[in-house]
Amino acid sequence: MQLLPIKASTVVVFFLSGLLLSAFDSANPAPYPPVLSEQKLRITNRRFVSHILFEVIGNQNAITILLSHGPNYNAFKDVPHSIHFFCGNSTQCLQLSHRIDRHLRSGYNLGLKLQGSRITRLEFLGPP
Repeated sequence: MQLLPIKASTVVVFFLSGLLLSAFDSANPAPYPPVLSEQKLRITNRRFVSHILFEVIGNQNAITILLSHGPNYNAFKDVPHSIHFFCGNSTQCLQLSHRIDRHLRSGYNLGLKLQGSRITRLEFLGPP
């Protein structure tokens, strides 16, 4: 049995394909939304926001964001929850809710610093 010589380009192709497959290994997927070092900062995008509401909570105007972060395999098993951001008058709340909606629809993420179910800081995250 005679062995055929292997070209260097064939070896390089197999090496690079092995690197690509190991980079997309499903055993250790990267969490999404990404976990940051700050425990109470949550990153979310339009995929997880179902509604942006305006309501009055305890004589204060608030924007309520309904989120659902469930398992990726079955949307009916998600766990919906609401978080609130207290804003000034109704005009400011309306403008802020439109800005949040436009930002999320454009494909960018929101950074939400939470204290329980209350948003203490909104961060409009741009492209990486």
